[in-house]
Amino acid sequence: MDEDYIRQVGESLRDKGAISPEIFEALDLNMIKTFFATDIGRRASDAAGRNRLWKEKPFTLRTEVEDQSVLVQGVIDCYFREGDHIVLVDYKSNRGSEEESKMKEMYQEQIRLYRIALEQAAGLPVTEAYLYMLRAGKTIEL
Repeated sequence: MDEDYIRQVGESLRDKGAISPEIFEALDLNMIKTFFATDIGRRASDAAGRNRLWKEKPFTLRTEVEDQSVLVQGVIDCYFREGDHIVLVDYKSNRGSEEESKMKEMYQEQIRLYRIALEQAAGLPVTEAYLYMLRAGKTIEL
């Protein structure tokens, strides 16, 4: 995917009212292009072409935290189905200066809850989970 294609898609979304003109103007086309040049970006794009990619998916999960039942609500950025399993991608806009181990530690619990919610809803295992650092253009496997 080149910047012209990404710009055309963005313009189409803006023209259809799916994103505001302000959001369109704030898009960093190079950041988007960089994502789709990664392995996980190519895989997500392939899944989208097969109608097996979901974005911004709300969920509700009842789980135990410290021996108490809690209700967790959130929005999963992106996941897709490959064969008989699910791949989870969570985008982060951090500046990218954080160490990979720190990022894993910071988001480990969030990703654990996302995994549970997806596995319950889809009935398939989440075999891969990634943080994608937008500004750094870096993929971190969890």
